[in-house]
Amino acid sequence: MIPVSRITGRDGRELEIAPVPVQISLEIDIDPAIEGDLTGVLEALDAAAAQKERVLSKAVISSMLKITDLTGNKLEAGGRPLSWDLITDAFEKIDLSFDENGESNMSLILHPDAYARLAALGPPTKEQQARHDAVIANRRAEWESQRRARRLR
Repeated sequence: MIPVSRITGRDGRELEIAPVPVQISLEIDIDPAIEGDLTGVLEALDAAAAQKERVLSKAVISSMLKITDLTGNKLEAGGRPLSWDLITDAFEKIDLSFDENGESNMSLILHPDAYARLAALGPPTKEQQARHDAVIANRRAEWESQRRARRLR
């Protein structure tokens, strides 16, 4: 059995995320498969995969929304269109961590339509890139200072 995931916010509130059961139904005409025609089997497996993807995608998005609400790692665009500045605003607000080499673990996950809009913008300007780099450098410095902090008892 898969355990419930528990996430604790900075304020001590807890969020439990239960595993998502996925039930798939398969209907296969066995006679053609016995004769070596696997078209029906492959189509049924493809349909089952699509069913599973729909269920799991909804669960993942729902969990992400709950977690970002709990942690505050959420940015409301207020009707502003997707832009490099908006993305930098998000990185300025959310919690970031870095590996032992100081590299960020951040990922940007976008709907394909949003990705197309971002790609259509072209690369960030020099000013936008400089601001983004400065935000990441500041976040790295914050993270490193928290990591170095020691408490005396």
